Parts: sequence; C-alpha cells; structure tokens
Amino acid sequence: MKRPNPFQKSLFLVIALTMWTFSWVLTSHAQSASTENSDFPSTPILRIETGFHTAVIRRIDVDAQERFVVSASDDKSVRIWDLHTGNLLRTFYLPATEGDVGKAYAVAISPDGNTIAVGGFTQQNGKSQVIYLFDRQSAQISHRITGLENAALNLTYSPDGKYLAASLGGANGIRIYRTSDYEFIRADRDYADRSNWADFDPQNRLITTSDDGKLRLYDSNFELIRSVSTNKQPFAAVFSPEGSHIAVGYDGETSVDVYDADTLKLLFSADTTLANNGNLGSVAWSNNGHTLYAGGRYDKNGDNPIFRWSQKGRGAFAEWVASQNTIMDLKPLKNGGLLVGSFDPVLAKLDSMGNPDWSLRPQFTDFRGQRLHNSIRLSENADIVHFGLELWGKNEVQFSLRSFELTLSPQNKSSLFPAITESNSIHVENWIDQLNPQLNGTPLSLKPYERSRSLAIAPDEQSFVLGSEWHLRHYDRDGKLRWMKPGPSAVWTLNISRDGRFVVAGFGDGTLRWYDLKTGDEQLALFVMTDQRWVAWMPEGFYAASEEAKSLIGYQLNNGDTQAPSFVKVGQLYEPFHRPDLLQARIQGDEALIARELKKIGDVRQVLAQGLPPKVEWDVKSKNLTYETTRFELPLKITDQGGGIGRIEVRVNGKLLPKLSTKAEDLNRFTSYSSADIKGDLTPGKNVLSGKVYNKKNSVVSESAEMTIHVELPDKLPTLYAIAVGVAEYRDRDLDLEYPDDDVRELKKVLETHKHPLFKAVHVETLINRQATVKNIKATFEKLRPKIQPHDIFILYLSGHAMALGGEYHFLPREFIYRNNEALKTDSLSENRINEFLQENVAAQKNLIILDSCHAGSFGPEVAFRLKNPMAEKTAIARLMNKTGSAVLYASSDQDYALEGYKGHSLFTWVLLEGLKGKADTSAPGSPGHGEVSVSELANYLEDMVPMISHQAFGFETFPMRDVRGHSFPITKITTR
Repeated sequence: MKRPNPFQKSLFLVIALTMWTFSWVLTSHAQSASTENSDFPSTPILRIETGFHTAVIRRIDVDAQERFVVSASDDKSVRIWDLHTGNLLRTFYLPATEGDVGKAYAVAISPDGNTIAVGGFTQQNGKSQVIYLFDRQSAQISHRITGLENAALNLTYSPDGKYLAASLGGANGIRIYRTSDYEFIRADRDYADRSNWADFDPQNRLITTSDDGKLRLYDSNFELIRSVSTNKQPFAAVFSPEGSHIAVGYDGETSVDVYDADTLKLLFSADTTLANNGNLGSVAWSNNGHTLYAGGRYDKNGDNPIFRWSQKGRGAFAEWVASQNTIMDLKPLKNGGLLVGSFDPVLAKLDSMGNPDWSLRPQFTDFRGQRLHNSIRLSENADIVHFGLELWGKNEVQFSLRSFELTLSPQNKSSLFPAITESNSIHVENWIDQLNPQLNGTPLSLKPYERSRSLAIAPDEQSFVLGSEWHLRHYDRDGKLRWMKPGPSAVWTLNISRDGRFVVAGFGDGTLRWYDLKTGDEQLALFVMTDQRWVAWMPEGFYAASEEAKSLIGYQLNNGDTQAPSFVKVGQLYEPFHRPDLLQARIQGDEALIARELKKIGDVRQVLAQGLPPKVEWDVKSKNLTYETTRFELPLKITDQGGGIGRIEVRVNGKLLPKLSTKAEDLNRFTSYSSADIKGDLTPGKNVLSGKVYNKKNSVVSESAEMTIHVELPDKLPTLYAIAVGVAEYRDRDLDLEYPDDDVRELKKVLETHKHPLFKAVHVETLINRQATVKNIKATFEKLRPKIQPHDIFILYLSGHAMALGGEYHFLPREFIYRNNEALKTDSLSENRINEFLQENVAAQKNLIILDSCHAGSFGPEVAFRLKNPMAEKTAIARLMNKTGSAVLYASSDQDYALEGYKGHSLFTWVLLEGLKGKADTSAPGSPGHGEVSVSELANYLEDMVPMISHQAFGFETFPMRDVRGHSFPITKITTR
C-alpha cells in the first residue's frame, strides 16, 4: 500500500485523533444539541442506503453458534451479516429524527441469535432513553426497555442468555435486565462518570469500566464485590474465556493491562512500547484464551493496526492490519479469527493468521484531505463539480448537472475554480481540524468539542463559510454569523461558486450538497459510489440516477417508537419524481417551473403521506419453475400496508402485460392480503416475471416481486411487425416539415428487404400525413392485436414534431393545433397513450421505439425552458422506456434543425437506415450475430455517426439519445456484404 507523504500523514493523524475523541464525547453533544419536540416525525427522512454503513461502526457482536454478525452505527441503522460470507442479511432502522436521535451506539445479539438489543441516542432531550429489542427474523420491534437516564453505550448478553447488561452515559452506572421478560432486576448508579463497557464471565459475574477511573466487579447476583481505581480512563474490559483474567484497554493511552478476575489485582501489562500515539482502548481474548488482542486509535503510517500478544498477553506481539481508522470493537471467533469494527467504517473477519476472510468498507466518495490545493473545483455557476472519489482527492472525476454525466479522469480541471481560503480582507486561522478557529485574530465561537474542518471565502470577499464536525456556518467579513445549518456528518471540503449563488460542501457521508449562499437552504445533493453509480436529488424529492442506482437513497417513515420504521426506496417513486430536468432547472434558477410541477405533483412528503404501497410476492413455493407450455396463470399475493391497493403491473421479460381484469373497487376492499390471478404468455427459454403494485393513489409502487419460468419448447421463428408514422404536412401549416413521409417509406423498404432469415415475415403498417391521426394510430394497433405473438418483434417509428412537457413525451399527430399546454396533454400521442396502445395490443416481448422528432416552436414557457434544458427530453425518454419496457432510440438536438435534410432524409433517419442496411454490424466474421444488426449495435452506430455527420454537414453536433438496457435483439439481416 502506498503510504501518505509527511504532510498527509500528519493530517491523517489529526483526523484519527479527533475522530476517537469525537466518538466518546458525542453523547454529551447530543444531550445539548437539540430542544425540539420529542415525538418522532411522521414526515419522511432521507437515508443513503448503499448496503453498508455510511458512518462509524460503534459496536459489533456475534451469536453463540457464529452464524450472524450484528453491527451498530451512527448512520441510525443496525445490520445483520452472514458470518461466513459477509453478505448482508437484513437492515434495521431505528425510529429517528433529522438530528442525532436514532444513532445506534450499542448492539448485542442473544446467544441463540433470535433477539438483537440496540441502544443509543433514542429520544430527544429531556426524555428517558430506550433500548430496543428486535426480532431478527421479522425485523420488528418485539420489546422496549424504557426509563434510561442516558444513552446505552454498551450492551452485552450473559453467556447463558438469561441477562442483558447496559452501560449508560453520564454518571448513571449500569442496568441489568432479565431476558425472559426484559424486566429490570438490578442497577448500580454509584458511578461518577459514564460507563463504557460491561462483560460477563461464564459464571455470570460482571466487570464494568467507567470514565471515573474504576473497574467494578459484580457477582452472579450482581452485587458489587469490589472496585479498584486504575488512575486512568478504562474503556473496555473483558474476561478471559475461563474467567480467570480481565484485560483492560484505556482511552487516552496505549496501555493494555491484565488483572486477576477474583481480586482485581494488576498482574502485568502487555508490551506496548512501540505504540507511541493514540490508544488501544478495544480489547479481546482469543476463544481459547491463549491470545490477547487490542486496537484503537493507535496509528502507524496511516494504518490502525491490531496488536496480538501470545502467551495470554505476556508474549511477543504481532500487528494485524484491518483498517485505516480507529478500531472501535473486536470480537473473537472459535477458529482463532477475529471480527473487527472500525470508524472508517470497516467491518472485517480475519482468520487466525490475520488475513481477511472478508472485509467490507465504504464504496462511496471520501472527501477527507480535499481542501487547500486539493479542494473540490466548480464551474462558475456550480453546474460542474470536480472532486476525487478517494482519500486525498485521488481518482478524480467530474459531474455535470448540465448533462448528468460522470466523467472519469477529466482533462479540463484547470478551467474550473478551486476554493478561496486566503484573501486580503478575510484571514481565517486555525481552521484545519482545530477547536478554536479565528478570524483576523478573533475567535469564532463553536460548540464544545466541535472542530473546524473546512473553509471557503466568497469571491466578493464579503463573507466566508466554515465547515465543522457538525455544522455549516456562513459569516460576514466581520465574523457576524449569517446562518448556521446542521450537516449530516463532518464537512470535509467546501467551495463557493464564482457567481456567488451556491456553497458546495462535501460531507463525511459521501454526499456533495449545494446550499443557497444567502439563506443556507439546501438546494441539491449528489452521492457518488466508487463504482461510478450516482444519484442526485432535491429536498422536494425530485431526483436523477444512473442505471442500477435507484436504491442508493430512500425515505425512512417512522411508525412511532414501538414499531420499526418503514423504508421506501427512491426507485419506488420513479413515476412522480424521476425528474432530472427539474434538477437542471434548479441549477439554472428556474424556480417557476419547479413550483408548477410541485403544485401538480406535490413534494415527497405529500406523496408519501398518501400511504405506503402494498407488499407483493408470488404465492408459489418455488421462484424458479419449469413449464412445457407458453401459457401461465399464477397468484400474486398482495398485502395492504395502509396505503390501499391501486394499479397492478406485471411484466414478462420487461414487457408490461395488459391491464388486469380485476376491478379496482374489488382491490380496494383488500383489508389484509389477497391474491390476484395473473395470466399471460411466455416465450421458449428463460422468462423473468416481475410484479409491482401501487398504493391506492398510484403514486408509490411496491418493490418488485420476481420469479423465473423456464419454458422447455423449441424457439419459434418470429414475425417482425412495425407501425411507422410520419407527419410532414400538419393541419397547422406553420409546423410543416419536409422529410418524415419519405423517411417512413424508406424504412418500410429496408425492413422488408433485410428480413431473411431472421423473420418468418415482416409487416410494416405506414401512416403518413393525413393518415397520421391519433384515431388512426390507435386503430392500426388494434388491427395488429390478434396477429402479434409474444415471441414476435415490434417496432414503433414516429417522425415529426414532439414536445417534452412535465417530464412526459408528446408526439404531435397531423391534426394537432396548439392552443395551450393543455392541448399537448389532450390532443397529442402522449407517453401514456403510447404505453396504453402497446400494453393492450402488442403481445411481443421485444419492442423498439424509434423517435425522430424535433420540438415544435415556442408554444409556451415550458418550450422556452426546454431550449436551454435538454434534460427535459432525456427525462421524458427515460420515463417512456420505464413505462413501456421498450428499447428507445431518439433523435435529439438543441437546435431547430433536428430534421434538416441530408441526402433526402432527416439526418437521424438517414444514419438509422444506413445502419440497418449493415453498416452498424460490428460482429467479427464467423462469430454469433455476424451479418445481423441488433438494437444495441444500431444505437452505437447512431451515437458515433450522427454527431460527426451533423458537424460536417451543418457545423454543429447533435447527439442522439438511447435507452436500451439489455433490450437488444436483431432487427435486420444482411444477405450480401
């Protein structure tokens, strides 16, 4: 591993030191940080969900049979992992608020593995804290222990599972509970400071630690036998497996001491002479008691190694490396291995030689070290941001809010602006990881234990923004606080756009967030994974995401403090809220458009208030079936979760089945659950069925229930069906175009010429000019309905004018007359109509939609906005594909020349035709598919050739759009080459 340079190492040490301190003072901060109402909000709380923790792992535990690992984190989740594979099994969210409430500081799993105890900052100030007992299998709260004076910092079960011990923050001591009913049975409140740890021996004796410096030993009836002052701050204390020794690690120093378990006499200290910084506060014995382990914030060249002593702690030591940050907890395993939880966060299982069997760590952006010369960079209006995915700004990328593209290793870094941290009139000192930043020699007041982390001075030098461990603060040039906003975690990097509109902050949870510099209100957020998945969102709920990234964020919905919260992934809100065009509107300052859409849709709080979607599952024993017929009928189990039951969508290989015959009024009578009988047709080979159900308002959809059916029948030769629509002559003659009619005729010719031996036949229905009405298009779909079979292929080609309005695509038929924007909704061939025609009439599971359309002049404010917001088109096309399940190829241009003539056709269609004739085929001779043109090959050909030819012919580049996503299949065959 490459080591940091001296400057980097120094900074890393500061980070590690401050993180350990922060970890032990957080409870006191939380106790003084908030005075708001203690009730859990019913409004949704946005959560980042990567499948791993996004904040420090405080505690870990393992069941007696070593099947399950549990981990507790400041990200307000507890997770269950398979010990052998490291696979995530389940996630528990704690009832929470936007502030600190919900942070999990302690976790323990009962020896039988059935119950998980969780403690932490579980209630607002002035309220007693709670320990939650979760049932592992159902993920529901089975019991609550109430009345705690402070947060539980550590929880532990006795080896026989009869007792649960809780160590409390503040001078509140410990509590013991009987697990048969989780009733309180014993307490010791005679502590002068917080209790950090408790551990049982095989006889149910108990050892505890406290910041008052004492070790306390209790008998099996939990009577205090003796206590001893260590003259230090003991953090962790654990019995050896046979109960004869107690190992103790400390906060503030690297000593690791071993005491006699009967007398609490100090027997010896392990050799820690080489540990010259930090501490080794977390300790553990090997399962056989022959080896002693310790780890903490001790840093060695950027790593936080674990010490391992032989001979029961008296022997020589070795170092194991599992993390680059503070070791928070250690748990031994029967095979001599070790479980490790750290601040990074990292969760790792080490074998008996210290090698990782598996190691889980964050895979999102690490903004630490991205300040000063490594600061994030912005375009003038902050619509492009340049940053590093890794520590110290390594693995540089750029994200554009113009095109919603993530660029790896960008070359134009120098054209963007770094943060300003020095100016003639504003001189901030001691702001790098310090408790006492100063402005021109005058202290800037922070909260106790709050460290300054980042700085950016406004370009006009009239103000500056300071980022800290907990807050984002905007000061004027004289140090007067203009606003202060809480952050989700430490603010590691800052920059202010040169136009003075936005401050952009990079946080410890991996998010970049855009704030209004004047008000401090959050405007946008971006979260990027190291595998280049990304999701961006607005506080109102509108979002954009790369493929496979729709599960990276979601919303927690509290169900009071007696039930586990619900969680809705943002992908379940695709239909109302997937609106990258509105994110672009925000960065461009078009709040009027956003306001119009909010008035129509409502924000995410209003939509989720309409109720959760049902839970759905296929009501069959196996999710992998084999059939000898192409017809299926299966029950879909639907369980109402309080939001009612609305539209049911079932897809076969991505193709939406026709609407179910079940009446909506019958569905709304479901009180608990029911089964809807789903019927449909399959194709030979593998068929994937997916079922989703909306809530009664059809605003939130369930997660998909999937299953696979293998049809053991020979493949059938398909027929290609196509409907090609071209409108060159509009009723409104101002809209007339020159080439759509010729484009349709040539497309029909090419498809019919290049059909053998792919298809049994090719049938192309053409609707040109006066024929191209919505009524005729619908009639043509209905005409083909009895002919098209599931194994066939269907193409819809539309050439003419179109508009994207409200995130929806509208093709303008021949009879269209623009009166107002409402006319687009009522008189166009909208995405809803296209979807309806496909769903009700086209059984083919392989569909391709080709759209060669340009916008139709200045119809209103949305049209004017579209001209400067190409994301309006991309949004509409993405939603069209999601709704129809079809592959989509689309001509796109910011100019009025999308259909400018090129060799007797529109440019897009001319390239399309050339590709279909064979130029798009890239397969090597002799390879599968050679001589065929597939949808993906055609998409690639359009992507390469359209911008090149448009630049050569017209002096500007136009870029086609595509949304194929695996929907690739051959559509022409070249018989001679």
